[in-house]
Amino acid sequence: MKVLCKYILSLYILHNGLQARMKESNRNSSVQRFVKSVELLQKQTIMHYQPNKSQSFLKIVVALPTMVASCRGILERGITIGSLGSKSFLTYESNILFALRFMIDCNIVGGNWIELPAGKYRKATRVMSYCQLELDCLYSDLVSHAPEGEYSKMAPFRILSFDIECAGRKGHFPEPTHDPVIQIANLLTLQGEAQPFVRNVMTLKSCSPIVGVDVMSFDTERDILLAWRDLIREADPDIIIGYNICKFDLPYLIERAEVLKIVEFPLLGRIRNSRVRVRDTTFNSRQYGMRESKDVTVEGRVQFDLL
Repeated sequence: MKVLCKYILSLYILHNGLQARMKESNRNSSVQRFVKSVELLQKQTIMHYQPNKSQSFLKIVVALPTMVASCRGILERGITIGSLGSKSFLTYESNILFALRFMIDCNIVGGNWIELPAGKYRKATRVMSYCQLELDCLYSDLVSHAPEGEYSKMAPFRILSFDIECAGRKGHFPEPTHDPVIQIANLLTLQGEAQPFVRNVMTLKSCSPIVGVDVMSFDTERDILLAWRDLIREADPDIIIGYNICKFDLPYLIERAEVLKIVEFPLLGRIRNSRVRVRDTTFNSRQYGMRESKDVTVEGRVQFDLL
């Protein structure tokens, strides 16, 4: 009983001390309780060799995902805990992305089915996306179904495959600062269906008819780019695929729109007013060496580059 009381008192002191330090680090925040809870758990670490026995760990829950970093810094630099003096802690799972943390806590795996029980959700009062349905629900009310039986089936994802063509200068690889986009070909398929339900090609100026394809001709390059953006909005694909689309096609379209000053073009995702983001990345390994690529973020749509 004395040991238990000692632990409870130490946790209480740590909770209050951490709350005070967090308040100093987040002075501009309107949050009142930065530290929601401090709990003692028996767990096992996977670092190094460990005997088959549990150890004592502290589970600390903070108010917002953005506060995890400051909490980690305070604990690793050291914090005063009453008569125990200043103690520093090795933190675990403190650099996990918030979306992944949410999935772990709710037992959600990639691509599985999630159920919102009747009476546990409501229609969102503030619409933030272009989704057909936008609902509010407590995370604790979500039901995550294991991928077994009827829940092992794939969802009817909408898959857009596309490819662009540019009018490159003779002897030069196309550059978005100089060379226009003259064609965008699109194929939209529903997962599980044998045939696509949209098959079109958008061209600059006229084009000869193509059997089985809807040929759409436009007078200006601006019209082509905006028509493709409208196709993305209306078709609302879950997955975008193509050959070298992440390193060439998507970045080329974004940069070309910047050159033409089409400010409304990069709104291709499902989140309202969220623009497509493109950044340079590098990958280095002994087997492949140094490889440069581009990371393209389209909110709510997954890109699979087939290259």
